[in-house]
Amino acid sequence: MQTESGRWYDYDEELRNYIDGLKDMSQDERDVYIKEMLKLIKKDCSNLLEMDVLEYSLDLKRRRWYDDDPYLWMLINSLKFADRSFLEKIKKFFRGRKK
Repeated sequence: MQTESGRWYDYDEELRNYIDGLKDMSQDERDVYIKEMLKLIKKDCSNLLEMDVLEYSLDLKRRRWYDDDPYLWMLINSLKFADRSFLEKIKKFFRGRKK
């Protein structure tokens, strides 16, 4: 679902806050989150990683904050195609990791 801002995850405030929160993490902390979420995708929704990469948008000017990190780029673009039940698992993952 695309919103006026152009970000697919803005429709869900909780998910938006979690994804935007990745931006403010240290690289080391963010890498831990990325690895764990990619493991969840591989385990429960591997078809997202098997999609044709051409389905994923790539801003050639690299304006989005996550475009410079290929793993984060893959994660966010994979989640764009996830169903709501899997996105609920992602939100649960974040809730469980809150300090």
